[in-house]
Amino acid sequence: MQMSRYLLPLLLCLFGQQLSAQKLDHAQGRLIAQIERGTTPRQIERAARQLGWDAAEFRVVRCVSRPLNAYVFRFDHTRLDERVVRRRMQSMDGLRNVQYDHFVQLRNTPNDPQYPSQWQFLNIGQSGGTVGADIDMDLAWDITTGGTTAAGDTIVLCVVDDGLEPEHLDFGDNIFYNYAEIPGNGIDDDNNGFVDDYQGWNTGSQNDDIDDINSHGTPVAGIMAAQGNNEIGVAGVNWDAKLMVVVGGTGVESEVLEAYSYPLTFRRRYNETDGAEGAFVVVTNSSWGVNFGDPAESPLWCAMYDSLGTAGILNCGATANLNVNVDEDGDLPTGCTSEYLISVTNMNHNDQKVNGAGYGLASVDLGAFGENTYTTATPNTYDGFGGTSGATPHVAGAIGLLYSAPCPSLITLAKSDPAAAARQVRDYIYDGVDPNASLDSISTTGGRLNVFNSLSALVTQCGSCIPPSSVSVADITDTQAQVTWNENDSLVSVTYEYRVAGAADWTVVSDAASPLALMNLQACTDYEFRISGTCGTEDSDYVTGAFKTDGCCENPSGIQLTDVTLNSFSVSWNSVLAAVDYTFRYRAVGAADWNTETYTGTTAVVQGLDVCTDYEYQLRTNCAAESLDFTESTQLTTRGCGACTDLEYCETAGGDASAEWIELVTIDGWVSETGGNDGYLDGTNLPGPELAQGGRYAFELIPGFDESLYAERWRIWIDFNQDGNFSASTELVFDSETGTSEPVADSLDVPLTAEEGITRMRIAMRFNSPANACAASFNFGEVEDYCVNIVAAADGCPTPTGLEMLDNTASTVELGWEASANSSNYLLQYRLNSATEWTTVLTTETSYLVEGLAECDSLIGQVRSSCSGEAQSDFSAVLFFGTACSTGLDDWTGAEQVQVFPNPATDRIQVVLETSLANAGDWELGIYDAHGRLQAPPTLVPGGANGLRAELATDRLPAGVYFLRIRSTTAAGFTTRRFLVVR
Repeated sequence: MQMSRYLLPLLLCLFGQQLSAQKLDHAQGRLIAQIERGTTPRQIERAARQLGWDAAEFRVVRCVSRPLNAYVFRFDHTRLDERVVRRRMQSMDGLRNVQYDHFVQLRNTPNDPQYPSQWQFLNIGQSGGTVGADIDMDLAWDITTGGTTAAGDTIVLCVVDDGLEPEHLDFGDNIFYNYAEIPGNGIDDDNNGFVDDYQGWNTGSQNDDIDDINSHGTPVAGIMAAQGNNEIGVAGVNWDAKLMVVVGGTGVESEVLEAYSYPLTFRRRYNETDGAEGAFVVVTNSSWGVNFGDPAESPLWCAMYDSLGTAGILNCGATANLNVNVDEDGDLPTGCTSEYLISVTNMNHNDQKVNGAGYGLASVDLGAFGENTYTTATPNTYDGFGGTSGATPHVAGAIGLLYSAPCPSLITLAKSDPAAAARQVRDYIYDGVDPNASLDSISTTGGRLNVFNSLSALVTQCGSCIPPSSVSVADITDTQAQVTWNENDSLVSVTYEYRVAGAADWTVVSDAASPLALMNLQACTDYEFRISGTCGTEDSDYVTGAFKTDGCCENPSGIQLTDVTLNSFSVSWNSVLAAVDYTFRYRAVGAADWNTETYTGTTAVVQGLDVCTDYEYQLRTNCAAESLDFTESTQLTTRGCGACTDLEYCETAGGDASAEWIELVTIDGWVSETGGNDGYLDGTNLPGPELAQGGRYAFELIPGFDESLYAERWRIWIDFNQDGNFSASTELVFDSETGTSEPVADSLDVPLTAEEGITRMRIAMRFNSPANACAASFNFGEVEDYCVNIVAAADGCPTPTGLEMLDNTASTVELGWEASANSSNYLLQYRLNSATEWTTVLTTETSYLVEGLAECDSLIGQVRSSCSGEAQSDFSAVLFFGTACSTGLDDWTGAEQVQVFPNPATDRIQVVLETSLANAGDWELGIYDAHGRLQAPPTLVPGGANGLRAELATDRLPAGVYFLRIRSTTAAGFTTRRFLVVR
């Protein structure tokens, strides 16, 4: 690795720096040559032999840089004039740059007194590790030490962690301050959504308190940008760069989203104002995460990286400090698949992946030194740091350093197309890695970070002319298309070329301007294109792409059902350019024969149908040369099935649902088919829940969000009297009364007077304010309509509701429930969880005292109504209850001690329990249905006083409400948690 320092003069030459000619400044008889791809060193040797240089023993010595494809050539300088050899080599085909092999001395080594302890920057064996196992920072700093871009923009690196120590002397003036905010005045002066965010942002305390609370953020930030060359302590990868501090990434996932939203807000404003406001944030660092986290369960978290990347921000994530395959076992965030997320694992001073660090051929991108790397520490001191937490900020710091390279075209691209610049910098990080055997086949690059390699590749390939970016093709017909692209200020002209895919010749459009209309194209044909730019006398590289013209014979898109009545319906579709006509057919579901019609237009009207009957229809395109297969069947039901679809309810457009929407609704096992529907969803053609007169039904309302979380107010109406109106006094069945970003769980009651039949239910979620049932529209949120089927109570005998434990002692439990209409008495049944036989009690009261129990007994119970004659209701949902314990789980009072997620669940649930309970032994986990029936043998999980973490399968459970019971095998208490299973 030390020999790679011969490359430094090549870079100095590129920067236009001249070494003194007053003395011998190079190794005689040695030249460094950069060879074009496709040319080999042996070809150069053969060309030299044709010139007669073999007598001077001209030969290649070795490759000194794979990224630059640079080689050292040696010859006898007493037999050949060095100047002649260099000049002749410069004229050879296949060579880009030829120079002397100059003598150099290390420069830009920082004067920070503890820099020699930072072996990860320059490893000479000082830590007992392998010499050369470093990221070549000494060479990288000879190119740039960070701070500003080639255009003078201040580079900002965002540290999302537990804060940092602002008073640490080695941060100097490298901490970012939001000078557009007046600190402490309680006003959002810069209108960025964060009040008094002068020093940064703390998602927990909702202020700018950024003090390091766990001594974690300070070393992370120090690796990225401890001030270098200030004669204090250590140096960061960037000697000068601004550290934007966000306290977040711990606690709950909503704080993760809020934390990332902070740098995103600043970079977006920077982009929108051409740098007049905001901040040039180029990277976030996240040295934290969730072991075994499933990205599929955190779509908002993973999607945030795409939002950040689109604005021009790359993101570095530390993988698990566990020897696990992230591809198989999961991890957050490093399992997310965004192209703007770089996942990092941990390397030691012997250049080996640390055994206790995650890996994954698809998920983990590269390694970086983290184990016992030396950096800043609290309070105002220095120490070794470690884990993937220490590895990741080296990559984040490298990204910031690359943006400070003397490369104006990179910054031009960053301002015209921030996402493209971010991807380019990411690729330089990947392409510059040192191949590493311990990372081979377990990471995407198979290599370890080398900052000098990445920086060298960027500078070498950095031209002053960058091509157009964000090229797209739209408005495609059979003979025309429109091409658009972004241009940067350095482009004088653009050339667009296109051809039928695979053809020999290109059609060339010189001096092209965006948008460009392509004419006289062939129908239903694949085209390829390439576009380049000219900057004065220099041409850019090509940007390539492809598209296909319209005019293919295909079935229509946009098939839409309209105007369903008692006896008719209409269907419309988008026209197909190649179509001669369309065949439409329909029939009653289950019928043998189809009714078939042919249409030349794009609308079919069907009449003479039966009332409240299920029909299906299909459509196909007929072209001049062929007729296609019919589309899959679509079903509908004609009117006459009830008030829900037959009556004209007030219309609403809901609100703007681009950032917040109704994600999921569950009612007693019924699950909505929803999730972001442009403000209003008409779900009246979907299956709805069945509700009985006099019944009480548990429900859950789950909001969905784009990037930020908002407080939402919920309301539900049901048209019980089926008059086409929603009464605010009798048909508003739920009002959350306050706004929240969390899911809402409660129950709704159906009155005994509710009319039987299918009627309308309306669910509204509005940002921070109550919605009116008939509001035409509102600002933010969503409204959804569904049909519910009101059925008679069982034989006019409704099930009791509200069964609960009113009080308990060490030997008794008092149970109570709501009175049920038409009930003459109640049958209560209960049993110990360990028993199989029920104890039954008949009572006319709505409460009962269960006696003769033992301390810490756990029981389950149900109640039902008995009405006139032989009528009986169904049993209520099961209640888990128990006697008091002097010690044990019954003493737990906070739901925060037990977490069950995801909720609703599909194929599995995670269970996390924290307790200080002494001698808790192992933990028994059982899943029961709503009637108290055990669904599988209880799972025994090893544990103890530290609690438990477990995963239970739910993939074989039908959709519905379930209870998880958690019991210690030694402390005889238990606790339960309710969860939903959806399909």
